[in-house]
Amino acid sequence: MELPQFFLLTVSFIFICIGVWLFFKIKALQPTQPLQHPHKKKFNRCTDFRVIRKEIWRAFQKHYKPLIIQASSLQRRKKELNDRMMKGENCQAEIDQLKQDIQKWSNRRDGAAEHVFKKANSFIPVQDKMDLHGLFVGDALKIVQRKLPSLKKNKDIHTMRISCGVGNHNGLGYSKIGRALSKMLKKNNIQFWVDHKIGFVNVNMKSVPDKIEYEITTIKIEDHIDEMTLEDKEINFGNEENEDNSNE
Repeated sequence: MELPQFFLLTVSFIFICIGVWLFFKIKALQPTQPLQHPHKKKFNRCTDFRVIRKEIWRAFQKHYKPLIIQASSLQRRKKELNDRMMKGENCQAEIDQLKQDIQKWSNRRDGAAEHVFKKANSFIPVQDKMDLHGLFVGDALKIVQRKLPSLKKNKDIHTMRISCGVGNHNGLGYSKIGRALSKMLKKNNIQFWVDHKIGFVNVNMKSVPDKIEYEITTIKIEDHIDEMTLEDKEINFGNEENEDNSNE
């Protein structure tokens, strides 16, 4: 009887030793640092997004802000010349100079829009997405009008996802760029669908024509001063810190 009892004690001791060894082995395999909490990961993404928006705003300030000041001056000169013309004064030389200055301003605006667009999209690593944040409506439409037919040549892009914003910050409750873009796409029979929750307009690239026909009005200069139009909503950018007052 003593032999079997000794055998059982020996076996039990062996199992205990194995259990202790496995315990310390598993503990040694665990990471020394605690696993990152999922909420912490979400916060990091949010921080990155704020950094991106800050960079877009800096580009807006650098390239658009000088045009805001100049636009105000152009509006004032236009009004003064209009008043003088109504009084019968001959202002043709000044009218011609104003036309040239407006054309230069318009060219600078196109360049400013391109700079802001490049900054916004420099953070996007994929080809099938573009971001229109930081742009005014007319400028955003011009860029899409120009780029979509060109991107259509890339056969790897089946759907172009265009970020227009959701309108949370413009007081309207909808994206101005998104609404205007939808109108332009419909006009050209381009297939698309809108994800309102995240503010994306998704375009079926197969339906994009070689040329998008759409009149985008920014500044029109006619032959006569009383027919000149520098539309306030276009030339007067406004001076609010905008994410959505003009960007969406």
